[in-house]
Amino acid sequence: PDGGLSAANSDAVGHLLRAVARRWQAGAAVSRDKLCQLWLVQLELQALTGSSSTGSGDVAALARILPAADGPAGTLLAAAVAAAEGGDEDTSRLQIQLVKALQGLSSAPGDGSVSVAAVEREARLPRCRRRVDVLVTLSDGRRLAVEADGPSHFLANLQTSQQGGDEGASSGGLEADGSTALRDRQLGREVDGVVV
Repeated sequence: PDGGLSAANSDAVGHLLRAVARRWQAGAAVSRDKLCQLWLVQLELQALTGSSSTGSGDVAALARILPAADGPAGTLLAAAVAAAEGGDEDTSRLQIQLVKALQGLSSAPGDGSVSVAAVEREARLPRCRRRVDVLVTLSDGRRLAVEADGPSHFLANLQTSQQGGDEGASSGGLEADGSTALRDRQLGREVDGVVV
């Protein structure tokens, strides 16, 4: 959330959140995917509320919409959290290979330097309620979220589309798509680093 939320965006977000809240209060069904997206919006609003760049109560008011929307199935926020916590694991072959390689590092003899202490596949982070491909805990206590991202997570090769620096790059000269950038930003608030 660089620079806060503009007034125009705040109005649009407020309109959309209030519309879904009205539907929820009327008993309309909201799909799991949409509930998960609402949770991601709520995380961003909470992060903006906690930042010094907001300057007004607009974002705080937006962050109160989902918890206040009480419907026949409980609050919209509770449903969004439950949807975010649910779901099946989707483990790729690349992810399995990555876990094996990282586990191999954890058994390597240490020479006093920082080493891999633990490797957890499909770990759920408690605050953001997001699942990471691999959570690595280092011997000094730092935690790293490791994501095994394939080409569908990226928009373009910056070496051909952007001359000069790698501003905005997620990894290795590639520009992350919006959902991947959002995921990395939210994971980065809970762990000590995100490795793609």
